Parts: sequence; C-alpha cells; structure tokens
Amino acid sequence: MNLSGQVQYNDIKILKDRIDNIKTEILNGVRIRSRVEEQLQGEQVSAYLIKQQSNVKCNKLFTSIKAETGIIDNLKEGTEVKGKAAIDFYISKYYEKLYKKENYDEKLQNWFLGFVERKVGQNDCKLLEQNVTRKEIYEAIKDMNHNKAPGIDGLPSEFYIKFWDIIKN
Repeated sequence: MNLSGQVQYNDIKILKDRIDNIKTEILNGVRIRSRVEEQLQGEQVSAYLIKQQSNVKCNKLFTSIKAETGIIDNLKEGTEVKGKAAIDFYISKYYEKLYKKENYDEKLQNWFLGFVERKVGQNDCKLLEQNVTRKEIYEAIKDMNHNKAPGIDGLPSEFYIKFWDIIKN
C-alpha cells in the first residue's frame, strides 16, 4: 500500500467513526425519549425503540377533558370534550377566561395593599422588569434535569446545550 492509499484509508476510517458517533447520538435521543433504559450497547435504532417512543408520546396526550361551568356558553359542567380541535379550543377559552381582566374594586385593592409591609424597591423593580438575557436562558437550560424531554418538542436539555451556539439567536 502506498502513502496515498494510507491517507485514503485514514480518511475513510475517520468518516466511519463520525457516522458511528452520529448514529450513537440519534440512538441516545430515541432511547431517552422512549424511556428505554435496558438497551444493549451498539443496538441499532429499531422499529421497537421508535414504537416505544411513539407510545410514550401517545400516553401524554389528552383524549378528553370534562368541562366546567362558565367556560363556554351552553356547555354543561361535566360534559366530556373530545377531539384535539375541541380540546384545544376549550383549553384556550379556559385560559382566556382565567386571565381576563375583570372589573375590580380599586378602593378595596388599595386597602388590602396597605397591609403589605415589605415592598420591592425601585432598583429591584427595574431589575425584575428587564428582558431576560441569553445568559440567563442558557443558565436555566444548564440547570434543567438531564435525560429528560421537558417540552412538547421532545428535545432534552442536552440538545439545547450542545447546539446553543447555533440556536441562541
């Protein structure tokens, strides 16, 4: 084998190692999201693991919810709301009502606030009202539990840490 052949062999070996590392990362992501802990080292991403991951997601879905009075007109308490679109609509109306600004007695509010002894100072108030910084977001992500998929996107905190330079903006 000549020097050129040796260089090609080394390049091929490096590329194969990279491919193996990528496969391992993909497998780890599928394993984490599927909650499969007992897995043989080097096991391929199989239909079984993907099915497990799908089952975990399905178990987290709502199939129905029971309505409360006053959220949607003419919908009686205890009525079962089914279907993704209906559930999404009901939930949006629930939170819309929950956070809707209603009339209140300002005198009564001021009377209650008069009993508050400790108040946030002017400087602290300005600090609390500032926009969240990228550094604060990154620190919060680093403090999250590892090997967990906290959001609906199914991506663990390790993903955000690893690709922070790409996604931070």
